[in-house]
Amino acid sequence: MADKTKWAALVAGAGCPMDAPRPASNDRWDLVAPLSVSSLYLTKNQTYRGQCQLIFDSRHVARLDQLSLPEWTSLAADIFTAQQAVTRVVAPDHVNVESLGNVVPHLHWHIIPRYVGDPMWGAPIWRLPLDSMPDTRLPDEERAALLARLRTALAGPVTDMTGVGLSARWVAANRALETEHPSPLYRDPYARELAGDAGFDVLYSMRTASGMGTFSGPDPYLTIRTRFFDDALLDAVRDSSIDQVVLLAAGMDARAFRLEWPAGVRLFEVDRNDVFKHKEAILARMQARPACDRRVVEQDLSQSWGSALVHAGFDPRRKAAFLAEGLLHYLDEPAATSLFEVLRGTAAPGSWLGLDTINPEVLASPFMATYLKKLAQLGCPWKFSVADPGAFMAARGWQATVVLPGEPDANFGRWVLPVIPRTIAGMPRTFLIQATRIAD
Repeated sequence: MADKTKWAALVAGAGCPMDAPRPASNDRWDLVAPLSVSSLYLTKNQTYRGQCQLIFDSRHVARLDQLSLPEWTSLAADIFTAQQAVTRVVAPDHVNVESLGNVVPHLHWHIIPRYVGDPMWGAPIWRLPLDSMPDTRLPDEERAALLARLRTALAGPVTDMTGVGLSARWVAANRALETEHPSPLYRDPYARELAGDAGFDVLYSMRTASGMGTFSGPDPYLTIRTRFFDDALLDAVRDSSIDQVVLLAAGMDARAFRLEWPAGVRLFEVDRNDVFKHKEAILARMQARPACDRRVVEQDLSQSWGSALVHAGFDPRRKAAFLAEGLLHYLDEPAATSLFEVLRGTAAPGSWLGLDTINPEVLASPFMATYLKKLAQLGCPWKFSVADPGAFMAARGWQATVVLPGEPDANFGRWVLPVIPRTIAGMPRTFLIQATRIAD
């Protein structure tokens, strides 16, 4: 009875060594980083390289059933993020994720990388008594490097691409899922390779951040946006006899290869060199052949890009079709201003422009807070918004039509949410915009 009484006291939190605040370092762990409702620690014992503990921070609880549903949702996202980070860094053959609490009944998870041939391969790592288990300690310099790599990996996939460049692989991952859909709205045979593991990593981590971690199909909005601009871009080229197309922040866009372009179209892809370093190698390996005269322009859009475009063969005296899909919200206000200033000197009257943007309510919505925080962690925060896209475009020399996702022109049978009437003010909104350049 005495043992049961003692256990009940431990479950209630008596003297719990895991209750917050806890030391960042002790003889059992070193802090990697705090997450949303928990903190990740690298254990001192590194027999299983990369072994970590994830400890619930918000309050003392001993079991999952003592959490509220919102707490469990947030903790599940933290577990997902932590395991991804460990896997990115140490590339194990398998990972055990275990919540035990038989010794210290405070809710925590052991994240244990496993390797073929490790001391307990094929079985749990635990031995009794616990102090009979092997205890491998890393040299200080090696341990510090592992901690640093884990902290970097928590922010997203470990690649040499910028956060915004990596977001292009996320969108490519969605195009791959759409291509594999039983009734795809478009096909992109290059998307899965262009996305790679990193693209799917970001896609699923962003779904988790938005509370859609169990959703497995293509994202309705991203799919609709791609199809909307596929159709709009081809219509603009065909209806207005345009033979110059410019994809701004082209990313992993494969329209040069997968769309049926009229004869004589010259297509310019503008983006950073880290994007094309990844993209061109994959396209070459897949022996991709463009359906137009494709020209790569390695240029950061935060700088003046007009002269680089002209140097690649673009003629600013002739009308053109410009597409800035998934770009504007990543820019700060000076960069957005610069973008439209360059467009003013580059797009001849009659030119077409397609782009999407968000309103300020998206950036202020509490429902978007976790999603926006995750974007910032990935290094690609959303910064720019437009309250009235029609007026915004008109002030910059463009006559625009604006469509909301889910409306008849941007539905395609895929939009699953109610379409909130435009007359209801103060709602977070995304806008799909087509515009024609008018004479100054």
